[in-house]
Amino acid sequence: MKRFVSHTPLIRLKTGALSGPLASELRDEAAKLADSHWRAMQSGSWTDLEKRIRDGIVARAGIQFYPELPLLMKETNRVSLQDDLEVAAIRFQTLPGVFATASLYVPKGSGPFPGILLTHGHWEGGRNSDLFQEVAQNIARNGYVCLAVDAWGAGERSSVHGTAEYHGNNLGASLLNVGKTLLGIQATENIRAIDLLCSLPMVDHERLGATGASGGGNQAMWVAAIDDRISAVVPVVSVGTFQSYIMNSNCVCELLPCGLTFAEEAGVLALIAPRALCMISAAQEANPSFVPTQMLRTYEYARPIFERLGKGDYIEYAVIEGGHGYNAAMQAAAIKWFDLHLRRQAGSQPSAPSVEALEPSRLSTYAPGEREKQVLTTAEYCVKEGKRQRETLLCGFVNPEEKKRALRQLLHLVDDSAESVVTRPPTGGMQQIELMTVSKNNLAVTFKPPADPKQGYIILVHGQGSDRLTEELQAIVRQGHGVVTADLWGTGERSSVEATRIDGSLSPHHTVSRSLMWLGRTMMGQWASELLVLGQWVRSLDGQVPIHLVGYKEAGLAALYAAPFGADFASVTAIDSPVSYLFDTLEGINYYNMSVHVPGIVSWGDIGLVSALSNCPILFRDPRTLSGNRLDNNARSAHEDYFKTVQRMANRYVDVRFELL
Repeated sequence: MKRFVSHTPLIRLKTGALSGPLASELRDEAAKLADSHWRAMQSGSWTDLEKRIRDGIVARAGIQFYPELPLLMKETNRVSLQDDLEVAAIRFQTLPGVFATASLYVPKGSGPFPGILLTHGHWEGGRNSDLFQEVAQNIARNGYVCLAVDAWGAGERSSVHGTAEYHGNNLGASLLNVGKTLLGIQATENIRAIDLLCSLPMVDHERLGATGASGGGNQAMWVAAIDDRISAVVPVVSVGTFQSYIMNSNCVCELLPCGLTFAEEAGVLALIAPRALCMISAAQEANPSFVPTQMLRTYEYARPIFERLGKGDYIEYAVIEGGHGYNAAMQAAAIKWFDLHLRRQAGSQPSAPSVEALEPSRLSTYAPGEREKQVLTTAEYCVKEGKRQRETLLCGFVNPEEKKRALRQLLHLVDDSAESVVTRPPTGGMQQIELMTVSKNNLAVTFKPPADPKQGYIILVHGQGSDRLTEELQAIVRQGHGVVTADLWGTGERSSVEATRIDGSLSPHHTVSRSLMWLGRTMMGQWASELLVLGQWVRSLDGQVPIHLVGYKEAGLAALYAAPFGADFASVTAIDSPVSYLFDTLEGINYYNMSVHVPGIVSWGDIGLVSALSNCPILFRDPRTLSGNRLDNNARSAHEDYFKTVQRMANRYVDVRFELL
């Protein structure tokens, strides 16, 4: 395989001239973190660093291990291809009560054969797409048992069986709220896939490999980093740097919350040492996260770890002509790597692909309408897990102070305050200031003092920017109240044109919310911190007037999150906001944008407990579910019961009201 020498900068990514302050802020923070991790790999003890990275991945991704869980593999269909290959459609248990669909490609002949786990990326059809049929057949025809698994929420595991579905966006991100990650569930299931390969008599359990492309290449990397039963791995068109994920287009299946706070991708790949790793990149790669220059940065920092362990020849890379995919030349390079490290056949020449592309239905585990209930969809799993976590919480004990500390950690709430205020020319009868905080957060604030100080101030914010509030602002001024508004981070005038372009048809804030989570932050925490600063600043104007906090849609959630930590608010009103993170319906899943997700919030106590810890009365006006469905009287009653229950558990009483439209 051809080697290249990288002469690219190793600290800063080049950014376009059109990058705004938000994008620059995130990229600068990512660059500093990445540089610290690369320096640690060069100078620190690898033994200590290795444990910290591995433990961090398992904890932050929520990877679980089920070595004693029965696999319960069942074959539902078998197809013979060209008299040299058989393909069995199967399902097997990955999590307790959860089954995955898969295909087992078995070459004819006397085994045992080496085994390869094949993980697909974002190709319609999942494991049975034309491309991954080709890759699986090619691997098997070169003498390997190939297990191709449908990724969580893809292939036969979509919400509607037989209908293609993107497993990311708000749907995949909903796993975060129940303390899971799409990345972690995929890794857990892929470890179970290795369990399955080890259970098969036709597979040599000492000679196992993994490969995949794009998101599937990421899956191969993560499972190989954690599961040392894998002797050789080939991630294809997927290796870059975590730094390059910031402000780029990546799926939530490639999101490790807080990942950049403790590791760069080179550290993850170094966990594979002293086992064999080959990274394949496309010369004409279009995704900035996976271009060869980014792969080379990671290679240059991972390689010395292999060399320290005496395995410098066990890490390699290839840059192959072509675009984002898994073309024939890439397949040949992968099989050569497996031949070398699983068969000890140096210089082998893989057979050329001989593909018999079949209709996906011929390889499916289930006929239309016959999928077993245990093949849970993301929506079904979130509903089931959310209910389980709530039942567990209600059987426990609530210590308010401990819960507040835990909520601060979940939100990654920043203690901040105003450092300086710059007056700007008034506009439209409203005063203007720029408020710079201690953390160097710049808030452009529009306000008007109350006609009567007794009326106090209303801090008014919207999850999609203050320009959505023109009528509301005018109404408040007419009523004589003082009013304060500002664009929260990433909204309105503080939004990123670049991020919006990258989001494309996905939910707004897809790019920036993922980027923040990589950096160990959340948008809800960022917004709540800004609302607390605004409350403190208004209090500095007048120490006596009442201050009311009103948030629309996603900003209503941020207002609720601010309530337990601010002593300056007389009341909080959340308008058109969700009253719970319990998964509701698939329809309307993108009613709220990606800013809303808070990892682990359901098991912590959900919005009901947030309200119970508030320091002021709370009003939900036009309350909704997480999918944007309005509450009817029955739903309101159920939520009110939960809110009252957790108040009793916390030994607190907060006036919480629901106003239905």
